[in-house]
Amino acid sequence: VVVAVTGVSTLLGENLLEILESRAFPVARLVLTDPGEVTGRSVMFSGHATRVVSADTADFSGVELVFNCQPDALPEQFSVSQLSANVCVIDLCPDIDVAQTAACIVPEVNSELIGSGRSGYYVSPLPAVVAAAAVLASLHQRFKLLRLNIISLSSVAEAGKKGVEALASETAKLLNGRDA
Repeated sequence: VVVAVTGVSTLLGENLLEILESRAFPVARLVLTDPGEVTGRSVMFSGHATRVVSADTADFSGVELVFNCQPDALPEQFSVSQLSANVCVIDLCPDIDVAQTAACIVPEVNSELIGSGRSGYYVSPLPAVVAAAAVLASLHQRFKLLRLNIISLSSVAEAGKKGVEALASETAKLLNGRDA
């Protein structure tokens, strides 16, 4: 499978590559893009170094599967309106307009939507939503839930590296008796 990952320098992008590698995902060719300062650097994947390029200069020919790991980083040719029939996009951080129209997939709940005649553009909700959906689907089958109120406290990691760095900085200041 020819795979492209946009936003490879984000926490999400780094974790995605680790998961693909640990599960021995059959990657024939890997295209890594990033709008940030890592452009030009190499990233190791399955024992091979792959250079990170900007989306503007990337060779997307033959790409079959695209993972978008950064808001506003998905190249135009992989947008919902431009998507070719032989490409599958999994948008892990879609903008709100796309998220409302694309198939939102939680495999434990609605995996039948994949390849069901819909476009090859899929979005994934936030991790807390995925976990809740998996549990709630089972509860709903058994008890036919009519109403549910949920409060979710999100991890700072969902804000990416900047969020983690901000938390670390604030923690260090507070531990040293300074105002955060």
